[in-house]
Amino acid sequence: MKDVKIKPPKWPLKLLSWFCKPYYKETVEGDLIEIYERQVAAHVKYVKLRFLWNVIRFFRIRYIKNLEDIRPKTSYGMFKNYFKVSLRSMRKNSTYTLLNILGLSIGIASCLLLISHISHQLSFDKYVQDGHRIYRLVNDRGSTNYSPFTPTPAVQQMLLEFPEIESGARIYGLYDVVLKMDNQFIKQNDMLSADSTFFDIFPTKFLNGKVEYALNSPNSIVLTQSVADQLFEDQNPMGKTVVYDEDAYQVTAVVADQPKNSTIPYRAIFSFPHDKWLTDGNWSGNNVYSYLKLKAGADPERLREKFLEFTEKHLSEELIAFMSEYDSWSDFLAAGNHRSFEIVPLMDIHLNHQRLTLNNPGNRNNTLTFSIIAVFILLIACINYINMSTAKSSLRLKEVGLRKVLGSVRKHLVQQFLLESVLITLVSVLLGVILAILVLPYFNIMTDADYGWRNIINLNMLGWVVAFVIVVGLVAGSYPALYLSSFKPIDSLRKEAVKGRSSRLRTVLVIFQFTVSVFLITATFIVFHQVQHVSSRDLGMNADQIFVVRNDDRLGNNYQAFVNDLMSSVHIEQLGALSHYPSGRIYDWSYLTMGENAVTLNPDNIFADSSALQTLGLQLVAGSFFQGMATDSTAVVVNESFARKAGWTEPVGQLLNRGRSTRFRVIGVVKDFILRNGQYNTREVIFRYASSNPEYFARYIHIRTSSDFVEALSVIETAWNKYVPGYPFEGFFLDESFDRLYAEERRFGHVFTSFSGLAIIIASIGLFSLAAFSLERRTKEIAIRKVLGATARRIMYHLVFGFIKLILVGAILAFPAIYYLGNEWLNGFDYRIVIDAPMIVLPILLLGAISISIIGLKTYKAAMDNPVNALKAE
Repeated sequence: MKDVKIKPPKWPLKLLSWFCKPYYKETVEGDLIEIYERQVAAHVKYVKLRFLWNVIRFFRIRYIKNLEDIRPKTSYGMFKNYFKVSLRSMRKNSTYTLLNILGLSIGIASCLLLISHISHQLSFDKYVQDGHRIYRLVNDRGSTNYSPFTPTPAVQQMLLEFPEIESGARIYGLYDVVLKMDNQFIKQNDMLSADSTFFDIFPTKFLNGKVEYALNSPNSIVLTQSVADQLFEDQNPMGKTVVYDEDAYQVTAVVADQPKNSTIPYRAIFSFPHDKWLTDGNWSGNNVYSYLKLKAGADPERLREKFLEFTEKHLSEELIAFMSEYDSWSDFLAAGNHRSFEIVPLMDIHLNHQRLTLNNPGNRNNTLTFSIIAVFILLIACINYINMSTAKSSLRLKEVGLRKVLGSVRKHLVQQFLLESVLITLVSVLLGVILAILVLPYFNIMTDADYGWRNIINLNMLGWVVAFVIVVGLVAGSYPALYLSSFKPIDSLRKEAVKGRSSRLRTVLVIFQFTVSVFLITATFIVFHQVQHVSSRDLGMNADQIFVVRNDDRLGNNYQAFVNDLMSSVHIEQLGALSHYPSGRIYDWSYLTMGENAVTLNPDNIFADSSALQTLGLQLVAGSFFQGMATDSTAVVVNESFARKAGWTEPVGQLLNRGRSTRFRVIGVVKDFILRNGQYNTREVIFRYASSNPEYFARYIHIRTSSDFVEALSVIETAWNKYVPGYPFEGFFLDESFDRLYAEERRFGHVFTSFSGLAIIIASIGLFSLAAFSLERRTKEIAIRKVLGATARRIMYHLVFGFIKLILVGAILAFPAIYYLGNEWLNGFDYRIVIDAPMIVLPILLLGAISISIIGLKTYKAAMDNPVNALKAE
């Protein structure tokens, strides 16, 4: 049978003629027809459709008519060639390439770690739905140091009077509890009590139960998933009961665990107590934390304007009744007093209002400082690269000249050098990510955080990584690329480098490096000395060897027997009971002085027994302490700050009141001592006798032990288990509790010092590379100087002195920033050091020693070399 030649369809060929360039059409059409005929001979199915598909496959930019203007200017082959040239150049200068990659990778790893920490600090409460409409209600007494507690009825009354408010809730906590289940005691921390409207303000994911029933009934409890799993394991917790303080609470819901970036990191929530003092309450007492959620579009400023009138309407009557020296609210205001409410945005609490956060407060100044360090580190790493690239320019002048003679245009040369820069940056970024993940455990120790690799590798950080590659690659490589490609071919082939511009740029950049280095070293000195200054501050008491026992109310009627057992041991030296412990959270109460020029004071209020003075090692400067007599119920002891604030020259015998019918007589004055963080001035403190009011009886037993801590703890725990069998024994050493007060300053000091050190190391790497290369280019000069009689010492002095001048210029430029920013940071401390001359001069000398050591090692070798070798090579 004779083969019948089937012609291809015409309309695909017309399509080809319509879009294809004429000088491609004949070749493409011939190939398409040949393929078609082979497929027809092989009886391939749908051959016509395949023919059409093959035509469409040729619809490419390079084949389309009239599109020469958008044809790729640089082909894949050209970029492939650029890549090869870049690798050869990097291999040829392997030492400098490795140093550049090392400096950049350390800098990028440091930036990634700092960005992770900064992002976490800035993310607090950002997850809360409608968080921009949520505010914390606080007491405003005329300063920005707002009192965190508010009157119990304030929220409910504001909901009735202010249409701007959508919802409100009161909370109490965080606190630790011991739950009882099946005759077992289980300790839980970070517990909260809250109104049923809590979840209207802070929505969360409900795993079991419904939000409308969660906290509505008395004695109900909402568990987070982790607590539910711990208490009930594989059982369904809904409807189960737990016992706390002899009351049974029913589980009404299980919610998701709170994120780590929450200012209210609760683990379980009790329904708000229905005690009279909370449900009815009074306006002069401040007992709860209050949160308000404004309606969409509500103006918070208009709400603030209503607070003064609201305060006068509801608070003034009780306040004036409490204060005997004022007859009216106008008299109270005329005396210079201020009392109102304020609302603080939820998003501002973590970084700006440490007293208002319930756990792990942040610090905006510290976060800003870390941001500056991250920028400095990255700038120094980029400067190293620019310095080395411009310094090596003379080695590539011949390459640039030959490529220009052979037809390369400047744009192609720029592309070549930028590709090298991006390639080095890409390798550095990858190594930086790996390095950041490897050192993450040590970074967690420094910051007391729990960051994981997901904090480094995530979508947000991916954006930073891409930005590093693009910005660092282009910024660090742009000047070398533009500089090298600007040479004329004839000058390049003659090696007539234009040294002026690159030399001046390198000088400016090196001065900038020295300025930053001087600033960071001096700042490190300041931070270190301030942290040491605060940490070593005299507490005004003897906190060593004091063990504090919690929950002494569990002893009940066995309290005295417990005390007797302890005091009979040789390992117990002294014992005293207080309502609060130094370094812990202590509530302030209002007291008023009597007589002319009456003063309202809000001291830290502590109930103490007669042994507390001796146990804590406080110093009595006037009068006496409690003697354990009936008259102690109306006696108080104040500290020196209280006496000064009250304006007393003779404090003993002075009268105070807490209302028109309550009078207290000052019987003694103790020397000021530290109750809170030592970075602040000492506050006013007042001691009341512990047994004067059973409701506020001391809850913390302070026990001064012998030097044998192990035996002393064994004695205490044995006595505890004897009188409170089965109930967990809890306690801590007071000096360790004080030590935790300085944890934030110490963490800041460690992080600041560590990353400042890394910045200086990166700068040293660049300095070493630059010095090595500079000496390599001055080999002939050094040889001629030696031939003409210069000694090695003289040559070293000549070469090193140039760098010393740059250090001095950097130090002069850094001084104003050091003095201003250093004092700004120190102003956040009431108890602070003074920036003096040694604190500035010593870092400069240290940096000079580091730089001279680095440069001197390289210079010594060059100066001692035989000049004949250099001249022969030349």
